[in-house]
Amino acid sequence: MSIDEFDVSCLKGVAIDSRQVQEGYLFAALSGERHDGRDYIDQAITSGASAVLVEEGFQPKSDGNVIYIADQNPRKALSYILSIYYKDQPEHNVAVTGTNGKSSVVHFLRQIWQSLGHKAVSMGTLGLSGDTNVKMEGSITTPDPVSLHRVLQELKGEGVDYLAMEASSHGLDQYRLDGVNVSVAAFTSFSQDHLDYHKSEQDYLASKARLFSKDIMQEGVAVLNADILEYDELVEISKASGHRVLSYGFEGEECKICKVEPLMNGQDVELEVFGEKYKTHLPLIGEFQVMNVCCALLSALALEESVRAKVMKALPELKAVAGRMEPVAHNAYVDYAHTPDALEVALKALRPHVRGKIFCIFGCGGDRDQSKRSLMGKAAYAHADVVIITDDNPRSEDPETIRNQIRSGMPEEAQNIHLIGGRRAAIDYAVSKAGEGDIILLAGKGHEQQQIFKDHIENFNDVEELKKAITRVGTF
Repeated sequence: MSIDEFDVSCLKGVAIDSRQVQEGYLFAALSGERHDGRDYIDQAITSGASAVLVEEGFQPKSDGNVIYIADQNPRKALSYILSIYYKDQPEHNVAVTGTNGKSSVVHFLRQIWQSLGHKAVSMGTLGLSGDTNVKMEGSITTPDPVSLHRVLQELKGEGVDYLAMEASSHGLDQYRLDGVNVSVAAFTSFSQDHLDYHKSEQDYLASKARLFSKDIMQEGVAVLNADILEYDELVEISKASGHRVLSYGFEGEECKICKVEPLMNGQDVELEVFGEKYKTHLPLIGEFQVMNVCCALLSALALEESVRAKVMKALPELKAVAGRMEPVAHNAYVDYAHTPDALEVALKALRPHVRGKIFCIFGCGGDRDQSKRSLMGKAAYAHADVVIITDDNPRSEDPETIRNQIRSGMPEEAQNIHLIGGRRAAIDYAVSKAGEGDIILLAGKGHEQQQIFKDHIENFNDVEELKKAITRVGTF
């Protein structure tokens, strides 16, 4: 049976995990990196599945009681089915993609909406935040489509009509957002990441660019960063899909950054928004945060331009996101930067605020893109004064090997480079060596609560560990 012939209203539920199947459910037998859903069809049927979604060409066993739905793209078909089964969604869904900045943008946008009196929620790496009691399990940036559509319906049931959501390249590539009524799509930045999953940088970009295709957004608004090299390509894709384009940045049209003045407690900013000049203060560190704020405010105005004055008044009250250039003390910060570009941006952002040296502590995750490790080392060496290479989440890899791969991106004769096994020891070392006027950047893990090793997992939060080190070793 084709998807067009199937009556979704007969279903009692949808599952992609055979263990969650109940009587009257549809089981989507999807192929993944580790498991093939077709291997679990019999188990799903035994549990009561009345329908099974499979890829075209699959030959099912003869069973007159089970409906087999065949499609050449079962992942896309699943999202279509879910959009009908879970028919309710918030009225205004804004999706944000890009290598860095997604979490900050959706949290800033949610805060802006709340300042306007809207019941609003943000969704992404940090889970659900805002005006909701809905729960979302896991810490995946873009949830699986079943969980995503369930959450959308539950949010609508609570009266939430403003949702800002992160859109990961994995989620877009796997059609998880197909079927979501996206009215505004935003793009933050682009640099190397996730090449352990994507075949190339162009493939990685193409996955993110799907957000601006007609598959996901019908005659919506594309909010684009005019300062990135990929801008023209994204404009072309967006306009070809019939979307209105709004741009932000130093080269932005609708939101132009005219001047940024770094201060010890944030930065004063001059913006030109839809042709009108505004001066405002942002209680945030780093020029990249100005970019994120501009992306958020333009996404809000894309839905309702008439509230421009109210939106501008909300900016000085914005709060930083956990683990995103989060101040731990007046001279220590925790940031999620885990790509070469993000680390460079974070370090450059701190430079105008420091009178002494920048101490940078970071590592790289195991079982992930190895090619970026030396590039991370190169970025740290170029923009920090003291570099401390330590462990991130080694996973199944040898931590020392990872540290040495990072070190290979720096000149052999480089000074003030320290390889310290154990993240806690590295933090202690930095705090003990930093002096008055110096700044510490602890990068890579941000909001994460655990550190993952080959044979065990430890509780570990960068903010808490940095606070403990300052107490234990002494302030600087």
